Amino acid sequence: MIKPFSSTKVKTAYQKAFKRFGKKNNSNGSYYPNLYKDISYESLFIAHSVSEDYHLAAFQTEGTETFDLLYSFLSEFPFKDKHGIYALGDMVVLLFKETCLHITEQCQKVMRKWEEEFSDPLAIVIFSGKSSLTLNEKYMQTRRMLEFTYYKGYRQVVEFDSPLDWVHIDPFLAPPEQRAWIDMLTNFDLEKIKIWLYDEFLKFQDPFPDPGLIRIRLTSILAQIRRYMKTYNLDEQLSFENEYRYIFNSILYDKVLYRTVQNLILFIQKTFNGAEINSRNFKLDPIERGISFMEANFSNADLKLENVAQYVERNSSYFSHLLISKTGTGFTEVLARIRMKEAKRLLIETNKPIKEISLLVGFHNSNYFSRMFKELIGISPREYRMNKLDMMKGEMTQTEN
Repeated sequence: MIKPFSSTKVKTAYQKAFKRFGKKNNSNGSYYPNLYKDISYESLFIAHSVSEDYHLAAFQTEGTETFDLLYSFLSEFPFKDKHGIYALGDMVVLLFKETCLHITEQCQKVMRKWEEEFSDPLAIVIFSGKSSLTLNEKYMQTRRMLEFTYYKGYRQVVEFDSPLDWVHIDPFLAPPEQRAWIDMLTNFDLEKIKIWLYDEFLKFQDPFPDPGLIRIRLTSILAQIRRYMKTYNLDEQLSFENEYRYIFNSILYDKVLYRTVQNLILFIQKTFNGAEINSRNFKLDPIERGISFMEANFSNADLKLENVAQYVERNSSYFSHLLISKTGTGFTEVLARIRMKEAKRLLIETNKPIKEISLLVGFHNSNYFSRMFKELIGISPREYRMNKLDMMKGEMTQTEN
């Protein structure tokens, strides 16, 4: 080992040793991966036309550092009617003969035994569905079912006998929800934010929404918080910027929704504390505050530049100059964009008449609203609604076909 061997020679030596070791162990049957020659790893990943009469159970620890321990632990556990064990990148899959009647009971014993010896939480999902499915199809369903931990957490044994279907939700905040968040953040209303988050994310019932859409929805909320941070110049402080990145990663990668929500609440609480300190030091961004005020009050047809300037405690002319310098557009254009964004949503998502929509988005005169809409969007409100409805019908027809 002292000599400067090349990496190629070292690799070759290890490969030869491994082959000899494998042959030696194969002679007495103790080399585990070859115990199940009739079911290969490829059977899990490659679709075959022939069905496989096995039930699947997937085991996953929350952390990756105990994965090797999990595989060894399951290899040594005295399962009944076990037909195979397969270590994958993020889980261990066990095959049971279809005649096995007590898979759930065995897995519950595994859970108890694991918790006695190790602290890393374990989740177990069992798919005991139709035998007409191929092994690959059962594996794909089992992997998908394991995402159930996102809602229920670990330390659970869950059994399914049919494919899991997520329901679709709109992953983005609607304008009224955006306004609600602007109000809650502006008023430092942490208690109201807690209730909103708990009601929105921690009270789901079966069927559950696609976890990917939930993550997108959480990032939409984080975007509102990001704007709030900029309003109080918190994005310029390294500690808050690091916290923000941590929450962003938690939303994208955390395996349990409850933990992400709790982290988000703690982050908002810290943000409020930082905002109060910066507020006392007069380090506010009047443009961000002004735009937030406009987004919360655009339905007021009498909203004027003077109202916004007064809210941010600036002279009207000076605020107008700051707004143009930062956004490239003046007060009227910014307000019109905000109103048209809500108008487009109402035209698509509701059956409200155009006259009513014009009032909801801050126009006394529906004709003036239609003229402004066509000038900014390129077509009339009625044409916009018809075009979007036709597109939606076309997409539905394609899906049905």
